[in-house]
Amino acid sequence: MRSWIPDHNIAASRRQAQQFWETPAGGYGSGWAGGLAAALSGLGSGLWNADANAAERSNQGMRADLMKRAAGTKDNLTLGTMLMGSGIPGMDERGLSTIVSGRERADDRAFQEKQSAASRAHAERMLGLQGQQALSQARAMMPLELEKLERRAGLELQAKLKEIETLAPIERQRMEEKLRLEYRLKRDEMEAQARALGLAPASPDPQQGGSASSPIDADMEARKQKARAALMLGDKKAAVEALNSPGKAVEKFLEKNAESLVKDWDAIRDGARSAAGNIGTIQMMRNLVSDPSMPQGPGSGFSIAARKLLDSVGIPTEGLNKAQMFEALANGMALKARTDMPGAMSDGDRQFLLTMAPNLGKTPQGNAMLLDMMERVERRKIEVARMASNYAQHTGGAVDDRFFTLLSEWSAQRPLFPEAARMAPPPAGGAKANGAEPVPVQTPEDAMKLPPGTPIRLPDGSIGRVPDARPQPAPMPSVPTGR
Repeated sequence: MRSWIPDHNIAASRRQAQQFWETPAGGYGSGWAGGLAAALSGLGSGLWNADANAAERSNQGMRADLMKRAAGTKDNLTLGTMLMGSGIPGMDERGLSTIVSGRERADDRAFQEKQSAASRAHAERMLGLQGQQALSQARAMMPLELEKLERRAGLELQAKLKEIETLAPIERQRMEEKLRLEYRLKRDEMEAQARALGLAPASPDPQQGGSASSPIDADMEARKQKARAALMLGDKKAAVEALNSPGKAVEKFLEKNAESLVKDWDAIRDGARSAAGNIGTIQMMRNLVSDPSMPQGPGSGFSIAARKLLDSVGIPTEGLNKAQMFEALANGMALKARTDMPGAMSDGDRQFLLTMAPNLGKTPQGNAMLLDMMERVERRKIEVARMASNYAQHTGGAVDDRFFTLLSEWSAQRPLFPEAARMAPPPAGGAKANGAEPVPVQTPEDAMKLPPGTPIRLPDGSIGRVPDARPQPAPMPSVPTGR
């Protein structure tokens, strides 16, 4: 591999050649010895010049080769690295400058793209604000337009009533009733339009002596009246501001509601985060339940007490540690079960869960069923968190009151413990509590012929009711189920 020959080495070779060449011929003496010395001097000068020329050609070749390879590079970083590693003087600074300038241009492009994105976002926000302003202005102008239409309709009615004065009494009465009916229909239509835009007066609450049903309703009605008064004076700007500026009662309500939504949202995420660990704990308890050496079921309390006594005197017993571990895990899970997520379970699910907890006094089969129920609760937490996350992606990154309303309906339609309804005790007085004797049935077809809720006596003598034959509820709208 060739290496760069410094310029001062080439210059030294030139000076050596010049020194040989410029030595006076008489300095070598006369005779054949002087002639031979002069010839050798000329030969040395030629060799030094040839060495200098070869070094210059080598350097020129290295530079040409570097320029050829540099022309084939595709990015500034590769080009700068090649120049800095070439070994040619001056190329280190040029390579570093190339890298720096390339990064500066890349930063400039990134900044321009960011500015362009910010400009587009600003334009979109401005369009949105203009649309909201146009909608607010339309709503603010609605009361004035309704009043104009009402006055025009009243004038038309009076004019038509004057026209029918010359008719016969019976005909005039019939035409007058027809005109008044048309007038009432127009008023009803205008009032419906006002209510659709939220500009109709709030309906009075009879229990509050004709006042608005809540401070928020009263505040809203006051703002609408202020907007109507501004429109009557021709001040459209003041009317729009009156409609768009919330009152103190609304601001206070919205602030508290936002705080409550944040707490509920945090509870959903915290519940989902802890659900995975709780499922692992449930699996540990399930393994303990399936272990025949752990005492459980009727009489387990006496067995555990006896094993503790033997353990205290140094006699090891099997299953005591497992029973103590199961009891500790069950107590911890029971405490966690009392802090469920908002809207994740129906009221029936919640009451059923609080009365059912695994313990050593229950049979292994009973504990296994209860652990399955507890796992359903934890998986419901993860499912609800996924639904809330999907909902938030379509509402700007947050959940609102509508989500929790839909979630409550969704949970009520999908109970975690449908067996709770089957296990519920019959009403006091048995089947006669509803004033009807059970109807004997032999087949499901016989039962379905009776109205829903009718008490029936099954072939085995047990009492039941005809199930509700209504269709199953539809999935929760606008909230993905995560399945």
